[in-house]
Formats: sequence, C-alpha cells, structure tokens
Amino acid sequence: SIEYEKYLTGCQARFPATGDRDLCMRTEKQRITMLYDQPSKSLNYTRLGFAKRRVPKEVWERIQEFWTKFAQDQSVEVWNDGNTFTNHWASPTYMVSMEDHRFPIGKSLKQQIFSDMKPILERWTGLRLKEVSCYGVRVYKTDSILAPHVDRDPLVTSAIINVAQDVDEDWPLEVIGHDGNAYNITMQPGDLTLYESHSLIHGRPFPLKGRYFANIFLHFQPYTPYTVTGLAAEDPNRTAAAAAKIKVTGVVDSQSVKNQMKDKVKAANPGQTDFHYAAATGDLATLGSHPDPEEAKELAQKRDVNDWQPMHEAARGGHLAAAKILHEKYGADISERTSGGRGWSPLWLVKKYHGGGI
Repeated sequence: SIEYEKYLTGCQARFPATGDRDLCMRTEKQRITMLYDQPSKSLNYTRLGFAKRRVPKEVWERIQEFWTKFAQDQSVEVWNDGNTFTNHWASPTYMVSMEDHRFPIGKSLKQQIFSDMKPILERWTGLRLKEVSCYGVRVYKTDSILAPHVDRDPLVTSAIINVAQDVDEDWPLEVIGHDGNAYNITMQPGDLTLYESHSLIHGRPFPLKGRYFANIFLHFQPYTPYTVTGLAAEDPNRTAAAAAKIKVTGVVDSQSVKNQMKDKVKAANPGQTDFHYAAATGDLATLGSHPDPEEAKELAQKRDVNDWQPMHEAARGGHLAAAKILHEKYGADISERTSGGRGWSPLWLVKKYHGGGI
C-alpha cells in the first residue's frame, strides 16, 4: 500500500543503506518472519488471546501519583538504527522509567504493579507466571505508529495499562484474535488490556491523532511450555524438588537430571541459543556449568536474529550475576553494540530499563 511504502521510505531516508546493508529492510524482514512463524509455534491459553479489565484501585492511584509527579521528566527513547517496529524516525517515543534514580517511588510502584497484575493474568490464562519486565511509562506522540508484531521470547503473557492520553480520536490496539478475526481495542486511562503477546499479532497501524498516548507495559513468562517444542520458564523450586527425588532413587546421574529437569530447547527466535534464554531469565546454572569451555565462549558471543548477544538479554532483564558470568568467565563485552556497531549496547540497555544500574 501507499502508506506502507511511505513508512519504509521514511525509515530508509533516516537510515540509508550502505552497500548491501539495509538496516530497515533487515529489521522489517525479521518482523514479517516472526509474524508468519511464531504464532504457529506458540501455544494458546485463552479463547481469543486478549481481554479487557480495569486496573485495581489502589495501584491505579499510585500510578496516577507517579505520572502527575514525573510526567514532565520524559526522556527520548532510543531505538536501534533501522528498527521498523515504530516510526521513531518521524515520531520519537519517550519514556518515564520506574528505575530512574530521579523518581524515588518508581521501583516500589513497579513491584506493586507486578504483584497486583500477576494474579489477574494467572487467573485469566490458568498459568503460573514468572515476572519478566516492566518498561515504565512509554509515551507515544503525534503521528506515532506501532507496526503489527509479535513479542520476542521471553515476553509471552502481557498487559498494557493506559496511564494518560490527549487525543482527538481513539487510537485502538489492533489485534488478530485466535479465531483469525481482527479486533480494535480502545482504551481509556485506567483500562487494562491482557494479551498473549508471544502469539497474538498486535499493533497500532494508524497514526496517532492527538498529542500523546502513555502506556505501561508488563510481561510475564509461563512455567509451563508455551511453544510446540516445549519452551518454558525454569521453576527453581520444582526443579530442585524433582532433582532431589530422582537422585534418591538412583535412576540417573546428576548431568542427566539437569538435562531432564531443564527444557534444553532453543527459543523460537532464529539464532537464539540456550545462553540467550538463560541470560534473559537469570539462569546462572546454565551459564556457569557448560561442559565445553570453548563452545561456551562461542555461545556467549552468539548473535540472534535481532543482533542481540546473551549479554544484551542479561542487561535488559537486570540480571547482574548473569552478566558477570558472561563477562568474567567468557569475555563477553558489555559495550558491544547491535546493528553493526550502530545500535544498542548492554550498558545502554541497563540505563534504559534500570535507570543506570542493576
């Protein structure tokens, strides 16, 4: 379509191709590939894949307090060069991070949001869930577009809280439900949208008509498999108990126990390895006990389809111990950037998601 061509042309004008390196088209191909491949590899847990609620009163009042105090202290959100998930080259997004040291109530609010939202999502999906990330408040501005996409591992079951908006018309979240039909979900401040972000195609493909639209995003990962290959979050409590039980019976040795108790499968994103997944979830055992030191060093440097190394995953997830293992044991670089040296570094991700330190 004309609008789609305009979208890509805008990206390419801001990030021109050099030789055979077209960053915009590379990211766009990755986005489209995930749209086609990932939903079919993911397990579905609800009838349609989305639902709408209201944020509980107590935590909503704290969110409003946070926004009122710090809305004016927004920072420009930096995206990878050539990233096509938003039209950041034309309409930058902004962030009010709950990890920013300037906002003293942010960290406790983040934990309360996790604590209050987790049981809501668990009841909705019927799953036990593990916390993954909460971005703070992302602020979209005039003419912002969010391209339809599915979220990468381990962002599986998610929620959006609309914090505030100043719009001339609704800016709906468009999703493709599990029934194959398209739905537009409109939101007002205090609304809560639950969605299976790993398998549900979602986006806001039409430009924002208004001044701003501010959301909080939070993501969880199930302890039970969410892909056809059996990928799941590791449950340390159940793993330890099961390992102890097998050890007592004397059926298998300790390495076999580890292999049985952990889902040693690669993530659905092409190029991801066990080390990417372990770094993203803080799995120190996998990172620290690889039997082949040379192979482990290679895994620590391996890049996935988004050009991320395991160190980037550890930085985004706030897993300092995992980052230390990758750096001290395998020599992973905390300054290594994506997109051929033009994108994000682990140090920058720490600042983006954790206010400068973890």
